[in-house]
Amino acid sequence: MMGRSIFRWPSSKQQGHLSVFGHLQRHIHVRRKEIFSDHQCNCRTIATREQLLVETRLRLRQEESFFREQEDRSVVAFTLIELLVIIAILAVLAAALIPAVVRAKAKAGAVCCNCNLKQVGLSIRLFANDHGDNYPSQVSVTNGGSLEFAAGGNAFRHFQVLSNELSTPKVLVCPSDNRKSAARFASLSDSNLSYFISLDANESFPQMILSGDRHLRINGSVAQGLSALTENTAISWTKEIHRKSGSGQIGLADGSVQSLSNSGLQNQVTNQRVALNRLAIP
Repeated sequence: MMGRSIFRWPSSKQQGHLSVFGHLQRHIHVRRKEIFSDHQCNCRTIATREQLLVETRLRLRQEESFFREQEDRSVVAFTLIELLVIIAILAVLAAALIPAVVRAKAKAGAVCCNCNLKQVGLSIRLFANDHGDNYPSQVSVTNGGSLEFAAGGNAFRHFQVLSNELSTPKVLVCPSDNRKSAARFASLSDSNLSYFISLDANESFPQMILSGDRHLRINGSVAQGLSALTENTAISWTKEIHRKSGSGQIGLADGSVQSLSNSGLQNQVTNQRVALNRLAIP
């Protein structure tokens, strides 16, 4: 008897009219009749009948447990209202967290940009130590500098001569910029640069602007190529890089790097205390 299956699914018509527990009760009643009818000749003693009843109850408990498990699984689903509430909560959390993530990413990009410009400043000073305290744009090409390229305004020429000091062109691209770094210095161009470089900065004027983010507006126009800074030059940042912070980074001739707003940048140009500072801007 233990080998036979006592579970029978109701017909499709019965399934439409019987609940899970209603079917279970009917099944218990029908199956009890079947069991006792099959064992009428063997149930003449009380012990045999009791054993049969125990076995029947065990099987029925197993079936009841099965039905309860199926019903429990069916009632664990979300209602439409619960689902809408969860979606609303997730939307509120996203609205609160996304701006914080964007600000954190912008701050991380500014920090990394600061590090890049410090490496540029250090590389220029190392170059100067090997070339009589002269920066690349003040040393002839024959001596490893970029003096002959100063008139052209191509910024990448002045960074190419720093290949030994910089080691990799990846530091010439700001993480907040959408430009991609060059694979090697030989393939470097202005399209692989995020930073401008000064052609006139030197150690004698430590507050002169040496390098910085390229997104400059000079005298009302977006700056590119060769631009000249004087005490009366109107200068500000565009929104192309560091859009969320509304500022930019500059490196000074003394090796320091500063993050400046538009007003801070204008003040720095005024405080250079030089008549002219030419910038090669990519």
